[in-house]
Amino acid sequence: MNADRVAIVGWDCASPWLVFEHFASAMPHTQALLQRGAGGRLRSCHPPITVPAWMCMATGADAGEHGVYGFRGVADTTDPGFVLTGAQSFRGPRPIWERLASRGLSSHVVGLPGTWPPTSDRIVPGILTPDDHPVPCAGYRYDVADFRNMAPLQLVSEISEMTVARFDQVEDLAARDDWNLLWVVEIGLDRLHHALWHHVDPTHPRFTGDSRLAAALRDYYGLLDNRLGRLVALLDDAETAFCVVSDHGARPMLGGIRVNEYFRERGWLTLHHEPVGSERLDLAAVDWGRTRAWTTGGYCARVYLEDPDPAFHEEVAEALRALPGPDGERLATQVHAARDLWPLRRGRSPDLLAYLGDLDYRCLGTVGAGPIHQPSNDRGPDAANHDWDGIIVAAGPGVVPAALPTSLLGVAGFLEDVLGV
Repeated sequence: MNADRVAIVGWDCASPWLVFEHFASAMPHTQALLQRGAGGRLRSCHPPITVPAWMCMATGADAGEHGVYGFRGVADTTDPGFVLTGAQSFRGPRPIWERLASRGLSSHVVGLPGTWPPTSDRIVPGILTPDDHPVPCAGYRYDVADFRNMAPLQLVSEISEMTVARFDQVEDLAARDDWNLLWVVEIGLDRLHHALWHHVDPTHPRFTGDSRLAAALRDYYGLLDNRLGRLVALLDDAETAFCVVSDHGARPMLGGIRVNEYFRERGWLTLHHEPVGSERLDLAAVDWGRTRAWTTGGYCARVYLEDPDPAFHEEVAEALRALPGPDGERLATQVHAARDLWPLRRGRSPDLLAYLGDLDYRCLGTVGAGPIHQPSNDRGPDAANHDWDGIIVAAGPGVVPAALPTSLLGVAGFLEDVLGV
């Protein structure tokens, strides 16, 4: 029997290690769903970044099909410039809620990244929504500003308040009984992992063993689990299926590598002026006539090559693979050509993706004075990088454990199968 409706709860950056092992005892409702149904690891996409990962999940299409490769895109013009990603940036297949609408089924979507500006009054957009956009209820927040620089316990408090308001709104929508798909994404866990991962993971080189902050992260996982349990209790019947997912996991950030400065040292990136100290790369300052390679900063290096020579592309890839760690050690850096990752590429795609130390190190986009290797993020204090695997847990009518997707790109089709459409 198929489900009449599916409630899908997204926890951005939820870690399989914490959900299924380390914090499992603090998450009884998640464990109960797991016992009723099935669960496991969910492989993220290329690149494993919040935007575009959630929309890749919602459509089943990769970043190349959508032409969205991160929080910011690069304009496909003679003079490249950064463009903030919005709903209009996604040019691939329609998301599942639009496909369901074509079959006469209704949805509510709350907090899913990539949905600003909303295309329907049944969508409450996610992060990157402007602060002046109306909120659906008192106390509702789209995100917590400047989370990297906030005192840890204050951050926990503000994120917890944000989460409570988000799920209060979700429970109100759930009770209306006018939907077949209810999809909520909570961003708070991602923010807390970046702030607190080194307090909970003993493999982190900066592990502190601070029991207060480790307990604070555990309590937040417990809050997410409690709100999941409330939603299940509100909706649990013979017609409703439940699904919990994350877009990627988390792992220790061992440091950052200033790839643009590495390119400058090799003569591949040239600026019109010498930077004063260390500064973020300003594309307006790039001498494009003498620049062959540059990158955006982020969880991986999205490398753009201005020289079309295939031999140069391979030279850059090999240089990135050979880039050593801070002590001269060889890193397990993975470099992929865009053509190998995305058969169809819309917009200005990166030519290479480089996962520094296979996601152990963040790519820092700054140029100017200072060493290539840095102890952390250049955007503020940061303890975690994204990891390849998130989670999936599903239970209820229409859920076939053997059909549980192992890849983020299989989730939309799985939900359609659960609903029998």
